[in-house]
Amino acid sequence: MKPIFDQHRLGRADYVLLSVLFLPIFMLFFHGDIGGVGLDSLNYLFGHPLEFYENCLAIRGGGKHMGGTPYPPTIYLIFALWLLPFKVLGILDSPNEFPIHLVYWLKILTTMVYAWSAILFYKVCLLYFQSKEHAKYAAIAWLAMPVAFFSQFIFSQYDIFYVALTIAGFLMFLKERIFLASTIFGIAITFKYFPVFVYIPLLLLFEKRIFKIIINIIIFSLPITILDLIYKNSFAYNLGVKNNASIEKIYAASLNIGCCDIYYIFAGFILISGLSYFYDVTKENRTVAASYVWLTSSILPFLFIAWHPQWTIFFIPPIILTTLLHTKHERFFLLDLFGMICFVGIIALLFQRTFGTDMLFAGRVLGIPLKNSHAMGDIFDHFGSKSGFIYLTGFWSYLILQIAVKYKELTNKSYINLFKINYSTLRVNLFIGLAVFFIPTIYALHQSTYSSIASEKGGRHFGELTKGRVFSQSFIAKDRYLKNLQLYLATFARKNNGILAIEIVSSNNEVLYTVTQELIDIPDNRWITIPFQNLKLVIGEPYKIVLRSPDAAPGNAITWWASETDTFAGGSAIVDGLAYESDFMFKMTFSQFIF
Repeated sequence: MKPIFDQHRLGRADYVLLSVLFLPIFMLFFHGDIGGVGLDSLNYLFGHPLEFYENCLAIRGGGKHMGGTPYPPTIYLIFALWLLPFKVLGILDSPNEFPIHLVYWLKILTTMVYAWSAILFYKVCLLYFQSKEHAKYAAIAWLAMPVAFFSQFIFSQYDIFYVALTIAGFLMFLKERIFLASTIFGIAITFKYFPVFVYIPLLLLFEKRIFKIIINIIIFSLPITILDLIYKNSFAYNLGVKNNASIEKIYAASLNIGCCDIYYIFAGFILISGLSYFYDVTKENRTVAASYVWLTSSILPFLFIAWHPQWTIFFIPPIILTTLLHTKHERFFLLDLFGMICFVGIIALLFQRTFGTDMLFAGRVLGIPLKNSHAMGDIFDHFGSKSGFIYLTGFWSYLILQIAVKYKELTNKSYINLFKINYSTLRVNLFIGLAVFFIPTIYALHQSTYSSIASEKGGRHFGELTKGRVFSQSFIAKDRYLKNLQLYLATFARKNNGILAIEIVSSNNEVLYTVTQELIDIPDNRWITIPFQNLKLVIGEPYKIVLRSPDAAPGNAITWWASETDTFAGGSAIVDGLAYESDFMFKMTFSQFIF
């Protein structure tokens, strides 16, 4: 019987499965930044081009981009041209508002560029392997790399433009069309500046003549120089582009030697460039060495700067290429899974405020609410407050391993071994890699259906909860189902015997639910959690948490910590029938749904 998934080729089952996977990802995920860039680009459609940055600053200056529009004009011009039909049709009639649904139109464009980058990467790999089947496999490996797939379709940013141009420039270097390579790289840095770290070392690897090096650097510098000249008198351009906060990240990693600082990233850049220039290459081994130079120079910035997750797509093509050139390439695919785990851990813990699921999940477009989507970090929080940095350290080590382990083989070999084609490896990598993100995401989306209220300040108590006494805390139901209740109790540093009865009581004093707790099991000065089996409440209606201890006596009772002042707006502490300007310490979790 013919297998559904063939390890030697892609079949119908692959395309069906990828379509089923791709469509919901495409529709349900994107970061809001792409909409912001789309909004900025409208100023090329509704204003004078030379006043573009001033217009952006006027419209958005009091909001998200207080420092000005951050990128050179290229990406905005491309998006403006792509959006032009909607202006012609009258759907866009102002630069002040960007219909969020047009993000999908922008995603179509970036997806097309992603596909173009695969064609370019195929051509690169064809020069290496001299085999269409192996080059095709490499291109698919690039498209299916989890980190790349994540950046392109979940983050849905626009970094793919300069990534594709970097691949194109690298292809021209391999073909020894150096002037054209310089031109392409020059255009690439008009999107973001990362390609400069790749261009200079590659130029010095392929060109040793000083005069030709100078000429090529001039060609490379022309596009960004022309743009700078066009907007040299623009205050907003200088504010946003020339003083981009991302540039400051370069200077953050430095060694202070008393009178001055030494910047690691520039030291590394000069080192790689110098080694490339002095490296004695022959035509036979230069091609393989070029792949390693591409790898090290593209990874370099990420070792020394505080990067944003979507930027990581920049070093994925050389990682794929050098992996397939290595005789132990399957081991590196396993290493890539480790990198993906660390990558998602970083997002979940260190970038949750700007790249949390609520920022990525486009269900808001479809009217799907999110309340607590940062919960995906719970799955990765195994090392306390240092968890995020542990995963960052792991990812940093993953990048270092790429450079260290591949060095010997890729800088000394002048021949290329054809790797064994195994599409099963790519399938496993893609689906396990994406599962690393989607499992926490599904958990987070489920948690996002929850809402909560809390009073967490202490400082006083109302004595022992003995027989005949009643402690109550009033509250307003925030959602339809009560999932759990947490109370902050004290035992007076002793083991008490008896029963604690916890009740949820309606406004007409009807007891809706009662649960009991052995006093001896209650820890001192700790939170205890009481689960509820989907207790149905009425949203907006008042209720009370009521505590009784019918068999407790002085010296054998617990208490409930409370605040010294009124800290909870939705209710108050009630002790033996008297209300106080105070609140007992509690936390309640609600859900919209019964599951």
